[in-house]
Amino acid sequence: MKKLTYVLFLFIFPISVFSQKLSEASTIEQAFDIAKKRNKPVLLIVKLPANPNSKAAQYEIKDATVIQKMKENFVVFETLRTNNEIRPILATFKITSFPSFLFMHGKDDLFFKDYGYSSANNKYFTMLDKAIALSKNKSIAMYEASYLADKTNMQTLKEYIDAKIKNGLKDNADLIETYVQNLKLSDLNDYQTVLFILQAGPYSDGTALKMAYTNRKIIDSIYKSEPIQLRSEINRAIIDNTMMSAIKSKNIARAQAAANTARSSAQSNYPRSYQMYNHTMLRYYKAVKDTSNYLKNAVGYYDQTFMTISADSVKKLEEKYRKNLSESNRQKLFGDKKFVSKEKIDSLISAGGKITKSKEFSMISSSVSPTNYYANSLNYGAWEFYRTGTTNINYLTKAMIWSRRSIELNPSPINYHTLAHLLYKMNYQAEAIKTQEEAIAIAKTKKMGTKAFEDSLKKMKNKTL
Repeated sequence: MKKLTYVLFLFIFPISVFSQKLSEASTIEQAFDIAKKRNKPVLLIVKLPANPNSKAAQYEIKDATVIQKMKENFVVFETLRTNNEIRPILATFKITSFPSFLFMHGKDDLFFKDYGYSSANNKYFTMLDKAIALSKNKSIAMYEASYLADKTNMQTLKEYIDAKIKNGLKDNADLIETYVQNLKLSDLNDYQTVLFILQAGPYSDGTALKMAYTNRKIIDSIYKSEPIQLRSEINRAIIDNTMMSAIKSKNIARAQAAANTARSSAQSNYPRSYQMYNHTMLRYYKAVKDTSNYLKNAVGYYDQTFMTISADSVKKLEEKYRKNLSESNRQKLFGDKKFVSKEKIDSLISAGGKITKSKEFSMISSSVSPTNYYANSLNYGAWEFYRTGTTNINYLTKAMIWSRRSIELNPSPINYHTLAHLLYKMNYQAEAIKTQEEAIAIAKTKKMGTKAFEDSLKKMKNKTL
């Protein structure tokens, strides 16, 4: 008889509600206020909306000792990912896995995070012990106060920037510009100094980045030897900080500098470099409301990025992506532990094998990820063309073609909704109404809300859209 020792891994998307109310506040702002009065950190628990068909209730946090330890050491606030007031936090710290446990001193100070429900209480106790230990470190606010008390002290500035970097805050372009003013050229021979400058997210056209690049040997070493995730974070921080500054000052030259950084991150991949440059510039044109340049440049970007391969090829690519994402999330949660799939276990049992459970551990987590990336991107581009209010038939026709491809890839209600609006704009009222009715019908089969769709349908019929 075959014996198989295994760890059972369950990766289930719908997450059910906690069996016991944990929140000590009605809003996240109130939670931070209470935490300040009690001199405690906040534990923000973010979960997905409950799914009535989910069988995940057994994984809810029910143990009284776990809940007690949470409340003794933290001000707990639990909410749904759809809560608008916590979206800036999720965006700032790039939280895409749920349920997430975010331990914070304040909105800009996330000092520890963890993910996933577990059937083993030990997971929660280990998580809480780590968070309690880390909560005793200085907060971002303390580092900032030290720097503001004496702006001539470059050591306190370095510690402040470093603390922000470690907390995932990359908006340090102005701070790093100040910091490098006190560096000597010989300082740039130090690997860690150059890496520190890059991690701060300097402006693409700023002094800090130019100084870092004076030592090309170290720059090349960083981009060859550091983990790909860190290199990606560096590039993203440089681009984001530069673009936000460009948008704020309506400085197209700075926007182009950000776009050039995006292009160079694609290295020798010309199609990818083209996409990166144009995607970055579209972000600028949209933000500063330069509709003419936005429309003109968007046509080439969407056509070349999303319309050059067949629908079948897209579906194969995205299936491969989903498999890679699943493995990536498994690694994030469990590291190098080996798991036997349910299909393999069932096969062994059917063949007469005997299953011996030496250690059972179950986990539930979900990731919000860009599945249906091509369809969503094309729908977004088509909808943005509609939103500009353009009456140019060439632009509207182009958007309609993108919209129809998005439906071919993913026949979702929102994609039909976009197409209906474009058809209406092009004076195809009967076809627009039929398409909007299709959006409503699909939404109903998916048990989605239909009010917004029905409101648009009414306006189409009344010719008031």
